[in-house]
Amino acid sequence: KAKVMGKFKGVNYTVIEHDRVRVPSIGGTGGSPAPTKDQPIIVQSNSFKIGGFNNKATASNSGVLAGDGNLASGNGSAILGGSLNVASYANTAVVAGICNQASNGTSAILGGVSNIANYVSVVVGGCVNTASGLRSIVGAGQRNIAGGIDSSVVGGFSGRAIGNQSFVGGGFSNIASGIQSSVVGGVSSIASGTNSFIGGGSGNVASGIESTIAGGISISACGQQSFVGGGRCNVAG
Repeated sequence: KAKVMGKFKGVNYTVIEHDRVRVPSIGGTGGSPAPTKDQPIIVQSNSFKIGGFNNKATASNSGVLAGDGNLASGNGSAILGGSLNVASYANTAVVAGICNQASNGTSAILGGVSNIANYVSVVVGGCVNTASGLRSIVGAGQRNIAGGIDSSVVGGFSGRAIGNQSFVGGGFSNIASGIQSSVVGGVSSIASGTNSFIGGGSGNVASGIESTIAGGISISACGQQSFVGGGRCNVAG
């Protein structure tokens, strides 16, 4: 540090904890005036680190406010706290949590553990959730995936909203794979038809266009605009 600073006369340096130093340009290079004794030029990296331990902000306009072992490496990225979080793409953000990664396209993670957000998506919380579809969102729960464009998973366990504009409200191992399909809750149900809907139940499949299953067990609605209100092992073809 002393060796570098000694090469530039007439420049005042201020040591700031956690800050990175960038050497100022000299004598009109790139339009920058030469520093003088009365008016020195101090040019620092636009990244900042306010507190915490072992945090890194390595890109332009990136910052880490607090926490432990966080990395803000995308331009304009920010991490407010937590531990071992990464904001690795431009304009991404992680508010808190542990081992979260906002890695592509203005995505954000508000908290939780081991969540991933890509492509203008948001993960609010929970554990091991992934919002990978464009403008997708995962609210909470565990091991949920919102993979379709404008898709959403509110909560539950191992839900998959993989159709464009699809929705999974909660439950266990439910899948909404059709365009604008919805599974509100239940267990191991699949809404694969366009505009199909499953309210709840277990092991139900709505594969017809605009098909509906309100509830029940092992029901299939495979016909267009078919409807089953409930029961067991019913088929609407």
